[in-house]
Amino acid sequence: MVAPELERLAKKYEGAIDFVKMDVDANPAVSQALQIMSLPTIAFFRPGLQPMAVVGARSAEQFEASFGLSQYPTAKS
Repeated sequence: MVAPELERLAKKYEGAIDFVKMDVDANPAVSQALQIMSLPTIAFFRPGLQPMAVVGARSAEQFEASFGLSQYPTAKS
């Protein structure tokens, strides 16, 4: 459910925001450091700031609103 929404955002913000996927089972130290307790957890990392995270499936528009993505240029800009 989440992957297609994030793929839409990755296309829209190509060149401005990098979208990456991490397997928490293969990276337990990272998931522990980020205190990931539930899946899916979507985290947004901004240079110099604490990461923001949301848990659960959402639409692309809801992710944009949660993370304030509208301030970033889109691929069509």
